[in-house]
Amino acid sequence: MRNFKIVIFLGVDGSGKSTLINSILKKDRKKFNKIHFVPDYFRKNNKQNINPHKQIKRGKIFSLLKILYWLANYQIFKILNFNSKKIYIFDRYIYDVLIDPLRYRFSLSKIIITKIVKFAIKPDLIVLLTGDPKKIYFRKKEIKLNDTIKLNDRYIKFVQKFDVKIILNCLNKIDSNRDKILNHIKKLSL
Repeated sequence: MRNFKIVIFLGVDGSGKSTLINSILKKDRKKFNKIHFVPDYFRKNNKQNINPHKQIKRGKIFSLLKILYWLANYQIFKILNFNSKKIYIFDRYIYDVLIDPLRYRFSLSKIIITKIVKFAIKPDLIVLLTGDPKKIYFRKKEIKLNDTIKLNDRYIKFVQKFDVKIILNCLNKIDSNRDKILNHIKKLSL
C-alpha cells in the first residue's frame, strides 16, 4: 500500500478550487504538494485554456492516446512517490474528463472514458466545491452560464457515488471550508 495520500478538488470554473488549495498550502507547505490535473513528466508547458469550451475537439484516436498518456503519467507519479509521506492535492483530476469532456476536447464515448479512468490512482479524499451556479458564474466567466449550471449538476451526481468525499458550499468563507478539509485530511493521516 502506498504511503502518500491524494486529495482531489473538483468543481466548475469559479468555484474557488485554486484559492482554497492555496489557503491549505499556506498552512503547511512541507506536508502538501499541489498538482494541476495530472503530473506531467514529459512536457513542461502546461498552459491553461482561457476559453476551454471553444477549442476544437480531438479525434477519437488522439483522445485515446491523450488519456493513455495521462494514465502513464499517473503511474509514473505513483512509482516515484510510493514511499512519500506527503499529501498531494490535485486541482482537478482525470475524473474531470468524464464530467466535462468538452474542456479536454474529447470525442471518446463516456463508456470508453469510464473504463479507462478506472485505472487511475484512487483518491483518498474528493473535495467538491459547489453552490449557486449563477453566483459561481459571475466569479469567473470562462464558460457560459448554462454550461456552469449543467456542469455543477454533473459534478454533484458524479461525486455522490464516492464514499471518501466532502461537498462544500464554495460561497462559504474560505477559512471555514479550509478547516473542514484539514479535519478530513487529519483522519486520513492517522
